[in-house]
Amino acid sequence: MKYFILGLIVLLCSVQVCFGAQSATLRDGSGKEVGTSTSPLYVNFTGNVTIPGNFTMTNGTSIRPSADGTTAFSIRSLGGTAEIVVDTEGHNVGIGRTPAAKLDVDGQAWLRGSAGGTVGLFVSSTAVEMGAHVSAGTSVFLGVPPAAQTIAAGNTVTANACGTIKMITAAGAVTTDTTNTFTAPATANGGCVMCVVNVGANAITLDNNALFVSAGAADVVLGAGDSCVVASSGDSGKWYQIGDTGNN
Repeated sequence: MKYFILGLIVLLCSVQVCFGAQSATLRDGSGKEVGTSTSPLYVNFTGNVTIPGNFTMTNGTSIRPSADGTTAFSIRSLGGTAEIVVDTEGHNVGIGRTPAAKLDVDGQAWLRGSAGGTVGLFVSSTAVEMGAHVSAGTSVFLGVPPAAQTIAAGNTVTANACGTIKMITAAGAVTTDTTNTFTAPATANGGCVMCVVNVGANAITLDNNALFVSAGAADVVLGAGDSCVVASSGDSGKWYQIGDTGNN
């Protein structure tokens, strides 16, 4: 193993180098510190480096391999298993494997919408879940439904259950907003398909209007347990009822 310090000093060391908990400063023959922005420290080694304490890098510094490759460098377990692998040729990162994509995970993956949250995208060998993940599903694609929305008179049904069940309920017989029965059609909800189900005991009327085209061009009355499927065509579009109302 060699340490190169600006070509001024070459140290031949053992295969394993251990940095203890005590701090130290390297200086050249003139007393000038090395390992600074004006006098960098270059370390070239082929063995192991053990750092019992913390390894701190200042902002803007980087770790670079001696040559780009699909497994340019990795973080490994004590037993030598590659836990995180960086491909500097394809600009990919692998967790538990050599990456074949920008992010390649060997095992379950969970993209959380917020720190410590449970809402997001969960992927396992048996299911792909969107929404509030509770436990690994068994279907090929599983959209976990949000909690039931209580609809008051004149309310808009929120488009937050794309690809899954939109549960609604009401304290009494009500009719939705007469302009936006559902969240106004927009780019953000283009292609959104929801199965709307009345999980309550009271009738909820989905108003037929310029932005909600229902089957038969009439208001859709959902009694207890009734359902219908709706879809948004996106920005400057409309919501459409797909198929007949399920009268349960």
